Amino acid sequence: MGIRRIKKYIRILVWGIVVSWINNTRYKTEVTLYLLDILLSGLAYAFLGKSVAYQVGISQYGTENPIAFIVSGLIITHLVNTAYQRTSMSARGIYGIMKSPLPLWLGLVQNVVMGYLWSFFALIINIIILYSFGITFNINILSAIILLSLSLLIMFCLGVLSAGCNLIVKKGDPIRFLTTALTYYFSGRIFPVQVLPKPLQKMAWILPQTWIYYLWRRVLFSNVSLLQIRHDVMILFLMNIILAIISYLIFSYGINKIREEGLIL
Repeated sequence: MGIRRIKKYIRILVWGIVVSWINNTRYKTEVTLYLLDILLSGLAYAFLGKSVAYQVGISQYGTENPIAFIVSGLIITHLVNTAYQRTSMSARGIYGIMKSPLPLWLGLVQNVVMGYLWSFFALIINIIILYSFGITFNINILSAIILLSLSLLIMFCLGVLSAGCNLIVKKGDPIRFLTTALTYYFSGRIFPVQVLPKPLQKMAWILPQTWIYYLWRRVLFSNVSLLQIRHDVMILFLMNIILAIISYLIFSYGINKIREEGLIL
């Protein structure tokens, strides 16, 4: 790939983001309601955390404060889940990209970048909520960088897997439904996995999201070094490899299927 083509792709990416930003911010009422929804949901989680006294197992996540535990779940979700949400496209969305002059990978990247422009506001608002309750972070920067890379890759692969399934089934989004349900109840996003019955706890640790929420909280609040969490990080790395292979195979099969059906050239 030549320098000229790389510059062209960068220009396309930047202008696409600008146009998308303008379209999404055109209606002030919609933007205001979006930001209010973030604020109210963050406060709701914070007050829920303040009122809950039964949170068994919080200390294993690096904090004993239920507000820190619950609101940090929102922060982690906005930090990593956008990579999944923006790549888990419907069949129609993928058709649109493939019919445009953009390479498919560039269209996916543009969608993810645009999503993170919005997630940035959610992150800031929820961080402010934590600080307003007197909760501060104690972050190990190196651990955070490595964990962020692994988390984003895992969520990206899950999104590609979902998009591939959407190309196969055409309507509905089975992977997103399954992922959302499992994440909400079994990942430790809202309550510690330790409050689940023992058989469900074992099932929960099969999910990569469970490791993401567990490790991120420890990194945010306990200043754990990469050496201290090396075994857990290795598990996340192996999950990344497995998911990358599966998502690539499913997505490739989906693309070949719609080409064979004549839905796209």
